[in-house]
Amino acid sequence: MKHRTTANSALATTRQLSKIFKLSLLASVVAAVNTYAAEASATAGDDKTIEKISVTSSRIIDDESGALLDKKLSVGVNAIMSAKAIMERPGGNITDILSTLPSVTAYSDMGKGQAATGESEFLSVRGIDSSYNAYLMNGMRMPQADSSTRAISMKMIAPYGLSSARIAKTPMAEDPADAIGAIVEINTPTGFEKGDDYRNFTGGLNYSELANDRDFDATGHVAQFEFANLYGDDQDTGFYGTIYHETRYAAGETLEAVYTQAHQSEKDVTDWSTLQHGLVAKELRLDFYETAIERFGGNFSLDQKLENGDLYLRANYGHYTAEGSDSQRKLYIDSSTFDNQTGFYTGKTAGSNGYFQLRDQEATLANVQTGGNWIIQENLNLAYNLSFGDSEVKTPNYIEGSLYSQKYDGALSFDLSDPTNPQINYSSEQLRAQLTDRDAARFRKTQGGDAAAKNTMYGVKLDLSYTPGGFFDEIKTGVDYSVSDRDQYDRPLVHDNGNYSIPTPDGKPGGSSNPQGPYASQIAGQDINFGNGVFNNFRVYDRSYFENYMLPVAFTDVFTETGAPNPGAYTQDDWNRKTVYGTETISAFYLQSKHEVMNWSFATGIRYENTDFEESHWLLDRDNHRFISDSNSYGQYSPNLNISYRPTEDLVYRFAARRSFSRPAFSLIAGPESYSYNDNTDQIKKVTRSNPDLKPTTANNYDASIEWYPTDTSVMEVAVYRKDFNNFIYTASTTGGVPPAEYADNLQDGVTYEMPANGKGATLKGIETHTRYKFPMNGSVFDGFGIDATATFQHSTAESSESNRPGETALPRSPKQMYNFQLFYQGDEISTGLTWQYIGRQLLSLTSDKLDKYLQAHQQLDLNVTYRQDDWSVTAQVQNLLDDEAFYKTLGTSKDYMGSQDGGGNGSYVETGRTLKVFASYQF
Repeated sequence: MKHRTTANSALATTRQLSKIFKLSLLASVVAAVNTYAAEASATAGDDKTIEKISVTSSRIIDDESGALLDKKLSVGVNAIMSAKAIMERPGGNITDILSTLPSVTAYSDMGKGQAATGESEFLSVRGIDSSYNAYLMNGMRMPQADSSTRAISMKMIAPYGLSSARIAKTPMAEDPADAIGAIVEINTPTGFEKGDDYRNFTGGLNYSELANDRDFDATGHVAQFEFANLYGDDQDTGFYGTIYHETRYAAGETLEAVYTQAHQSEKDVTDWSTLQHGLVAKELRLDFYETAIERFGGNFSLDQKLENGDLYLRANYGHYTAEGSDSQRKLYIDSSTFDNQTGFYTGKTAGSNGYFQLRDQEATLANVQTGGNWIIQENLNLAYNLSFGDSEVKTPNYIEGSLYSQKYDGALSFDLSDPTNPQINYSSEQLRAQLTDRDAARFRKTQGGDAAAKNTMYGVKLDLSYTPGGFFDEIKTGVDYSVSDRDQYDRPLVHDNGNYSIPTPDGKPGGSSNPQGPYASQIAGQDINFGNGVFNNFRVYDRSYFENYMLPVAFTDVFTETGAPNPGAYTQDDWNRKTVYGTETISAFYLQSKHEVMNWSFATGIRYENTDFEESHWLLDRDNHRFISDSNSYGQYSPNLNISYRPTEDLVYRFAARRSFSRPAFSLIAGPESYSYNDNTDQIKKVTRSNPDLKPTTANNYDASIEWYPTDTSVMEVAVYRKDFNNFIYTASTTGGVPPAEYADNLQDGVTYEMPANGKGATLKGIETHTRYKFPMNGSVFDGFGIDATATFQHSTAESSESNRPGETALPRSPKQMYNFQLFYQGDEISTGLTWQYIGRQLLSLTSDKLDKYLQAHQQLDLNVTYRQDDWSVTAQVQNLLDDEAFYKTLGTSKDYMGSQDGGGNGSYVETGRTLKVFASYQF
């Protein structure tokens, strides 16, 4: 471990300047090549014998037949979705839509209440956590800001203005190697794809059934405009541009419980997986989320064909804002005992508290690319790209408000065996009336914070391809260099993230037993019937009261009129404690070759990626609090092999073997640090910190598949795969905080270091089958009908490094079964699809009580219908036709016990209802 204090800042500055110099040098090379290519093209233009050559990096994928053709001709195993399919599939963002591809699933968590919006956020491929994917936009890496995961939150990517999406399950050496799962690539159109004088306008509405049922705003709008043109005498310059704006409203109702040992004989048992009498709920939290979502952005491309290549300039921007809140009613057992006769837990007194939190989010993603292809000579081509990306996620002015009730005599119990119909049992009608009274709770205090994370990325990519015409059909080499500047902070609004309370008459901060604020009904808001009868007169609070109380004192010293801390003076520690500055530099080099003989194709290569990062974070060390720095550097070799055999035009056999890796989440390697001391010796006894020496997870990947294409719109395929992991990290993508990774205590020189740790090994193996078949148009009753069905079966094992965790568990986010089934009809005027998805139970994280957290199996049925006539079309989409739950987290594999919080979000069982989207498009 390299550990530096601020005294070494000169070294850090030198390293930074060195990176800037190297990046500037590569950028200069790209600019020089760009200029030289253009000049060479102009010179070549004088020679009339030279034929104009158009270089394109991919085939046009406009419809399903184009997507299948691209898949068929690809070197590796891919799943591809066309622009037409993206527009027609139901979904609020691109994540929901891509989840219908084979072995691709979408999910969200409750760290920031995302699952309560009804929209997915992350993509999983073959049941591997989304942090194991690499994410590209038009071939270049997208910047990722959230420090809690390496995954890209795709909620800010709207399904507008896209040309295709590709999931590369067996990448090649020219692709990023940090893709144990897959490479997820989003592509935007060019003017050449859309053609000359292209105009298209799309507008429509979306609707949330649950929001409407609870009398909240439920109807939003959708608007998009596309424009494309070709310019020049030879139409060798193309422009495409689009802008979009969308508003959407969502509502969610959630349940969550807190448990304790059910029987007196087991009250001291810490391993809950061994309990004979199980657990009993001592607290039930009912939460209502209401969210207003806005998306806007656009993209453009400017492309020019040259005599010896092409040039391009591309840019895209997406902005996502969610303005939301969570209102809670908590019923809980305050004091308890064990029954003298049975020994079982029973309540003596009970309470009914209220809670409120803002759930605002902002996210932006922007990319700019310029580059081109230069045909140096007939068999030698140079592709070059200079990119800039910027990503930022914010949780602005996050505020929590708490309301407390008095305690009432009586027993309270819960039956949560059916979360769709939870039962709350009161020992008397008097207790029921007391706990469900709107004014049982009274406002006491607020607390909150302001958080943001930003990643600014600069990249250069050069690819030189040579077709010698001998044994090798192509030899390709290249470099890929990027620098990411990361900044993040999480600042409490008042001292020590403490409570800002309404004082008592004698000038002391109000406590939980004597709240001084208004009763619940006196706070602006509205009452709803929660869960259709679970809790009547449920108060949904207006945000204004809590904002007006908290924000005027944010980041200030807060005392009562008598001088009592409430909670006290705002300090430098408060401002800096969770502030991190970091730079991550990735340098990659690869060499790749392709060789074809008869019906065989071989693509072999090797890639080397070096990761160099340094960061500064805040250290809590008695009175000597300060920024200190850490750094680390590591390299990974990734050999790669893709083989395909095509005995006939319609049949393809594939085999792939590669080595890949995944970098740890940035918050696991860069974060706050604190020291604690031995009272007797005054020596440091414990250091709590992130782990800059955390190793990347590596994996050896093996894939074999058979693909049969009976028609240009049909495919039948079977694939088997295996992944062997080393240095596996027990974590799944969780927004809102440090991911729930495995932690270990390491003793070094008499000091205990508590920090994240690598696990041991893990294995994933599975088989996926996919059939897409469309009946030919031959006058039969089945004309235009078809099916698209995927079934994935897999098994995973993982070893923990914790000494108290013998044996194996499953990999996080790896269900045993995944199914997709679509029945569709595609005619000249009408197309429709009914899509069913099923995702099996998944391990989320390990817990100290060994009753680990699981996401229960989930299913969803969606419908889309499109009617076309000449230059216009109308589309209707319904998500969640069967009104299934959106999220169901439990303790243990069974549904006996609901899960606990991750990242601070309330809700283990989440319902969001059905959503409807209707829009029309007109091309003119």
